[in-house]
Amino acid sequence: MNPTVQKKARKGKGNPVFPWIPALLPVFLSLLFFLPVLRNGFVNWDDPDFIANNPHIRGLNPSNLSWMFSASVSNYWAPLTWLSLSLDYALGGNDPRAYHLDNLLLHLLNVFLVFIVSRRLLELSDVGPKPRSINAVWATASASLTALLFGLHPLRVESVAWASERKDVLCAFFFLLSLRIYLETPAKPGWRRWPIWACLGSFLLALMAKPMAVTLPFLFLLLDAWPLGKLRADPARALLEKIPFFALALAASAVAAAHLPADPHGLYLSLPFRVMHCFGAITFYLGKTVVPLGLHPFYPYTGGFNPFSLSNILSFLIVALVTWACWLLRRQKPWLGASWLYFILTLLPVLGLLQNGSQAFADRYTYLPSLAPLLAGAGCLAAALRARPAAFYAAALLAGLGLGILTARQTGIWENSMVFWEDVVRAYPDAYYLPHANLAETCLESGDLGRAEREFAKAEALTSDDAFCHLRRGIALGQLGRLGEAVVEFRKAATLEPFNPEPLLGLALAFLDLGRKAPALEALRRARALSHPGPSLYRELAWGFERAGSPAEAAACRAKAGQ
Repeated sequence: MNPTVQKKARKGKGNPVFPWIPALLPVFLSLLFFLPVLRNGFVNWDDPDFIANNPHIRGLNPSNLSWMFSASVSNYWAPLTWLSLSLDYALGGNDPRAYHLDNLLLHLLNVFLVFIVSRRLLELSDVGPKPRSINAVWATASASLTALLFGLHPLRVESVAWASERKDVLCAFFFLLSLRIYLETPAKPGWRRWPIWACLGSFLLALMAKPMAVTLPFLFLLLDAWPLGKLRADPARALLEKIPFFALALAASAVAAAHLPADPHGLYLSLPFRVMHCFGAITFYLGKTVVPLGLHPFYPYTGGFNPFSLSNILSFLIVALVTWACWLLRRQKPWLGASWLYFILTLLPVLGLLQNGSQAFADRYTYLPSLAPLLAGAGCLAAALRARPAAFYAAALLAGLGLGILTARQTGIWENSMVFWEDVVRAYPDAYYLPHANLAETCLESGDLGRAEREFAKAEALTSDDAFCHLRRGIALGQLGRLGEAVVEFRKAATLEPFNPEPLLGLALAFLDLGRKAPALEALRRARALSHPGPSLYRELAWGFERAGSPAEAAACRAKAGQ
């Protein structure tokens, strides 16, 4: 776009003073409907490992900083996320409210950024050489509705209500900030102006929060094609300008790919299935953005792993049809193709080609991609109702109210681990073992032994090789007094994990409760023979040897435990 046009778009005579009310109203309403999240606790889905039981976020000493910046900490290189969680710990300890409040504040900042990014995009795409005052009003109204839909959409709940998903809202903040700064870069590409350096810095911070930001350089090229027009003006310089961005993206992608387990949950997903599943994921996320019903915190794979299932083929046809329509309308409606490309590009890292986790889909993956369809929808509605502003505001109010009610309800699912896993088990009772296992563990921790044992049994019926289920079911059976069944479960767990001393210790204690000291001693000695049992295990071994009538071995274990 011509620099003169850009200047007119920013300072045209018809532009109002910065519209604080349209900008802050979506922020206020998002705060109102998300406030119940502050009553929620942690859930046993990453929260214990990432926050509650994580010693590495308890202070910024050299050891903890080294851990945070290590590429091998988890499947994500996210030092900025760990630093922010460490700050929360310094302010609130293990109080869940500190972490939920920080997530909520970041989400509110993102809602504000969505407004200013959307307004600038609409100005650049709709304002011509002779701007009219109606364009500024239309851009402001559309941007305000976009921010409202973004902020109140129930698909945002997982990113905000899940304490461990700090990386999502933190990455989005710097992603959107970089995007907004880029829209102010001069029409002539180059590195002499501050915006491009600020863009690069924000992009680096986004990558340090979550590597999903790797697609941002491609989005800059998309903006260069339309509406900025840099690719037409000087394509070589526009591409040269992106080299540092692509270098950072490549480095982040390499680190992420190197630390993704090949098959983290034994899903055995074939390459053809992964490719076809990408199309299913695109239509799933688009459908849930348009009709946000039936949302759950965990979506297991259902319907088998046939790559050419009817649903995958239909999804492929839908994606192909929309892409074809965007191509046909590329001259009359370039915003349509740009929105579709933004949606797909930002989803690429999480479509499932590289599997990270056992979920088929996840609501959190739509946090950034949903911006494009929401902006396109809000812009179309505002354009259709330009002559009837009352109808536009009524439609916006109804949409915001409906989404807010759904969001408040969805937030309640993250109240605690029991509500969380009950929702998943109710939605997918026979699809996957993990929800039953986690619900059973929650029941075991709360003292509901009978229900815990039943849920572990359901989990075992859906998988035959999970040592955790057998071990924890054995513990529940032992506490229920069903010692013979507990012995069977501990033996299965020990067979599946021969280098884990915990099943052997459980087996020994079950034998002791049955009065069988000889097999108990054998199990205790096998557990002791494993490498590096650890002080806590040595203490339990000492107690077991004492009960089994071997004081010498008990004393040796106590000595190794440091007692």
